[in-house]
Amino acid sequence: MRIPRLMAFAMSSITALVVTSTAATATPIIGVVVPGDLQFTMITETADPSHLLGYDIRGTALLSVSDPGLIGGLYLTDGVVFGGPPPAFGSTVLFAFDLALTEGGVVQFGVPAFGGPGVTVTGAFSPITPLTDPALMAFAGGGSYRFGFSFIAADPFDDSSTISTWKLDSAEAVPESSSTLSLLGVGFAAMRWVRRRSSKIAS
Repeated sequence: MRIPRLMAFAMSSITALVVTSTAATATPIIGVVVPGDLQFTMITETADPSHLLGYDIRGTALLSVSDPGLIGGLYLTDGVVFGGPPPAFGSTVLFAFDLALTEGGVVQFGVPAFGGPGVTVTGAFSPITPLTDPALMAFAGGGSYRFGFSFIAADPFDDSSTISTWKLDSAEAVPESSSTLSLLGVGFAAMRWVRRRSSKIAS
């Protein structure tokens, strides 16, 4: 699958602006350059929207990394746009790759938080390759990140639940002292719930 033209243009633009300094602090500044199709989807009880039944994160976005000047960019992606297979519903992991797609790691997301204009989800980055790219190195140094999503649409999922989609709006490093990422199996719970629903329909 070809990279969307807008993302390709942004990639070339951000590459041209990369600064040569590799100095970095523990809390880089993350910007959403191109949100792309990166979306958060969740299933909640219709009677009590605060009761989360499951969620899913997928798509691709282009992020900038600054400290405070621009260091570079990276992709936050499920890999589909680069030829990877689509993940099953309930995915709570995305990849973070450098712009050359030669280095990267995984971002594991925790339980979403409600409030303000949308939903926030905290993710922790873990490298899966040696890192030499300045932007990825700075990203790794930040540890955990809070990603903000704004509402797109909601529809009934079945008689008792609602499915809603949210688009990526923001990303910021979470200070280490306030990072309380809880890596619970919400995604697995969603898959089990969907299986149970499918069984009921089949019966």
